Amino acid sequence: MTEAAPYGVAKVPAPPEVLERIRRTADENAEGEGRTLLRGLLAVAPVLLIVYGAIVLLDLAFGIIEPAHWIVLVMGSTILIVPMLLMHLRDAREAKAAMAATAAAQRRAAEAGEAMRHELRRDTRHWFVEHEHGVMLVCPADDRRTLFLDVSSISDDERHEAWFAPGRIHTDRWVWFTAGDASPPIGFEATGTPLPPNSLEAAAGRYDPEDAVALFEFLGSPADGGLVRKPFATVDAFLRARIAQR
Repeated sequence: MTEAAPYGVAKVPAPPEVLERIRRTADENAEGEGRTLLRGLLAVAPVLLIVYGAIVLLDLAFGIIEPAHWIVLVMGSTILIVPMLLMHLRDAREAKAAMAATAAAQRRAAEAGEAMRHELRRDTRHWFVEHEHGVMLVCPADDRRTLFLDVSSISDDERHEAWFAPGRIHTDRWVWFTAGDASPPIGFEATGTPLPPNSLEAAAGRYDPEDAVALFEFLGSPADGGLVRKPFATVDAFLRARIAQR
């Protein structure tokens, strides 16, 4: 008899509380979609104010800028600022497209009354790797793949505030729901038997921000909930090698 894989996902009728949250987050994403380009512009506004404000103050204080020089200063500043503006607008367009796709997936799920139910059976084969914006978890998904989770401390990620931060997440059974591939987790619960956490920081004896960067790149920069086509033994060996280099 083949042993069941640690991680499984299946489409199920969504529990009422999960369905309500899917509808609410779909509306929030739809509303946020229309604000992303404006936020991109607003992100550059402080830079413009600082640059041109500093020039004006210097001129008022010392009178060192001739009228003819203003053209040169404005043109030079524009050359520096326009690429920054274009990058912000590009990021805003990408964020808008991602939010639109997520909202569409959530609305389809809400209309169908369905959600994806994820269940993870955990054991000692796992690593928590902390970074400045939360913590990553890697563990076996099956014999050939590793599950990657990125629990955020700076967004509305219930896994961090309600479960990781107070230490309630360290159990052998996790269940959560999503409304599509790019949808954030909803209704996360950690139940079952307490499980001692394997923390890379604790095993290495100190925190190194490069650990999370190195792991993320080694895994191929996956998204939260991504399945990496590497056996967990390979990922485990990579992290143990970093510990040995301390």
